[in-house]
Order: sequence, then structure tokens, then C-alpha cells
Amino acid sequence: MRNLMITAIALLLLTNVVVLAGIAYNRSGEPLASVLLTERELSLPVYYAHNFDEDSSTSLHLEWSLLDSDDDPEFLYTRYVTPGWLNHAKLIELGIDLEKLKKDDNSYTYTYNDAAHTADVILVLEYNGETYQTALTQTEHKVVQLQKKISNKQDKGDYSDDLDRYKNQLDQLKTTHSRLYVIDAGLNQNILAQKYADKNKYLLARGEIGVDWQDKKIVGHIRHLYISDIHVPLPYSRRITDLTQDKKNNSNSIPVSPRYAVQLNIGQRMEPWIEAVKILKEGK
Repeated sequence: MRNLMITAIALLLLTNVVVLAGIAYNRSGEPLASVLLTERELSLPVYYAHNFDEDSSTSLHLEWSLLDSDDDPEFLYTRYVTPGWLNHAKLIELGIDLEKLKKDDNSYTYTYNDAAHTADVILVLEYNGETYQTALTQTEHKVVQLQKKISNKQDKGDYSDDLDRYKNQLDQLKTTHSRLYVIDAGLNQNILAQKYADKNKYLLARGEIGVDWQDKKIVGHIRHLYISDIHVPLPYSRRITDLTQDKKNNSNSIPVSPRYAVQLNIGQRMEPWIEAVKILKEGK
């Protein structure tokens, strides 16, 4: 029994050493990225405890979107569409065997988790960049189009509901929705880091892409982003929860402007850590 206890303690100590060594390596040198994100991009979960003791902490959920490749999409921000950049050439580059899938379309749905249908990749997320501006422009254009149709007396269509929906989407895009968009994927970290060299604008994160059949065509999807929840250590967690305890986040019926910003770093192992938390003035 004594030898078993000693072995267990030694194993625990070894595990802690390995974990701490991994953390130290991840945070060594200059971060791969260091982006100041707000509550719009790093939100509290819908339910969380308000009373935190000395040992407590919480986590923030990384909110991100994709821009639909459809010329006239009903929803201009979602995770469940196929972006224009995730085309067949990109899928092949990422290791998806499209020729095999085309020959086996009848049995595809029964082998959804087969390695031929998924790939572990490095995803590139752009913060407050061209893709977000495109989403804004497209939504604004849709609002203007609908307003013109309503003002055209010769057009007898009823567009009021559509107009209200797009106005609501535009308000959310401007005030509460995440400005973080996945814009590319690859397999080589160094190549992506060189291509997207602005460390204050781009995040690299590990994820998984998969394929599906739509209208007898193979389409790609982003299935997972592996750093979806980010641990917030004390004292940062205390600052955030004290600030937001009356209103949890943007799940409220009345949108809440971002109340905090988080300096998020991505380390050598593409694992995130929080360097700082700032309290924002209303409307930032």
C-alpha cells in the first residue's frame, strides 16, 4: 500500500511538471498573436455564479462568425454556412479526398466521422477587419434596398417584416455581435503566421473542418474551434463578474454594450492565455 501511494504521488508530481513545462513553453518568446477583444468576442456564459471565493475562476466563450458566400443570404453572420474561401481547392489542400467521396456519395452519411471526411487544421480568425466590414456593408445595402421597395408605390409587396429583420441584424452587427471572423485555414503554422503577420489583428487556432452533401454537391464546414472556452484566472475573473453580475451578457432582450476588453495572447502551442482585462466605458 505504501509503495502504491508513493507511486501515485510521484505520478501526480510528474504530471504537474509536464503541465507546467507545457504552459511555460507556450508562453515563451513573443506570442503568435496578441489581440484586444471585447465582450462582443469573449462573452460570459448565459449562466454563471456570482459569488466567487479565493479559489474561484470562470471562463469566457470565444464568439466567431463566417461570412456566407451566398450573394443574397438571409442571415449575414453565422457559423453554419460555407464561406467562399472554403472551396474544393481549399478542401483538397487541407487533405480531404474529394474524389473518394464523389465515388461513395450513397454511403457518405453513414461514415460521417471517417477520417476521409474531416481534417484537423489551423484556422485564421480576423478581428475587426475587411470581412466584418463586408458583413456591415452587405447588411446596410439590404436595408436600403428594402426601404426603396417600400417607398416604391408601384411595388405592392410587403417588405416590412424583412426590413425589420435586417435592421435588427444591422444593429447587432454594429453594437453586440462578434467582429471575429474565420477567413482561412491551413496545415502549416509558419506559413500562416507569415501570411497573416499582424499579430494584433489575426488569431491562429486549431480546429476541425468537415464536409457534407448539399444538393448533390460536396461542401465544407467548420465543425470545431478547439479553444472555444478560455479560462479566466483571478483576479481577472473577479473584475469581470463584479462588473457584469446585474446583466449577464448579450443574451438579454436589450443589447448590452461591451463592458470589458481582454488582451488575449496565443502562444507557441497555439494555446490562449489572458494577459490583461480592461473595463470599458459605455459604447466602446
